[in-house]
Amino acid sequence: MFGGMAAAIALPFAAQAQAPGSGDDLEYVTEYTVMIGAEDRVSSAGTTLSEPAAILKQNRYNFHVRGINQTGDSPDNYFGDKTHRAEIGKAAVEFGDDGAHANLVNGTFQLFVTAMRPKGGGRLTLFVATSDGEPADDSADDPDAGATSMPASADQIPVAFHDRWAASPSACTLDGSLEVLSIDGAGVHQAEGEMLVTHLERANNGARITIDARNSGGGEEWESTEEFFLSPDGKTLDWRQLRPGNGQFVSRLTRCDDD
Repeated sequence: MFGGMAAAIALPFAAQAQAPGSGDDLEYVTEYTVMIGAEDRVSSAGTTLSEPAAILKQNRYNFHVRGINQTGDSPDNYFGDKTHRAEIGKAAVEFGDDGAHANLVNGTFQLFVTAMRPKGGGRLTLFVATSDGEPADDSADDPDAGATSMPASADQIPVAFHDRWAASPSACTLDGSLEVLSIDGAGVHQAEGEMLVTHLERANNGARITIDARNSGGGEEWESTEEFFLSPDGKTLDWRQLRPGNGQFVSRLTRCDDD
């Protein structure tokens, strides 16, 4: 199945944060990922921003109001409201790893943000860490049960890779074509088989992933190791098979534009 298109694709996202202090003191509000862009470091009035809370607030304003969506930004179920976004500017910001502050200011890595507040109300705390993947689906939370949603599995393919990909733009229009792949969190899917992730490693500042996978197709099953590399603009994906192949052959895939 996949052997004929073996190639290299990669998108590693740095480690997700699990917010500390969530026990009896704080309760979960929302979580999301961000890739801080140049627009996020400048206020709507044109002032350069350097304070973490101000940058995070501008990011959510850009995402929800201006429609500016960096590759690596994800939605949240709370800051679409203007009043709620105002809370970010007054929030306490805690960093979960040594590089997270620099990553926020420089916009180099995708970041994972968990918003929590004291039970009964009060000032938000935003826990920020270099991200290892995509956040959990907020819609699964039960607010009546006070659920504290956890991040998605570190072995899921990051959201920036999710889409339909093809060997050429023209192939995107061919329904059922073996040249078209669909990538989601679980793996890579093709008309006659699929490749499901059993283990995933990230590298290259969130641009490369290497996966161990369980393959099926044509009535057979086998194990493989694949590498994927995502271009800076997110439009092309290089894919190569490291095992059982020798990693010498690279397939370049194009993101299908289904809009």
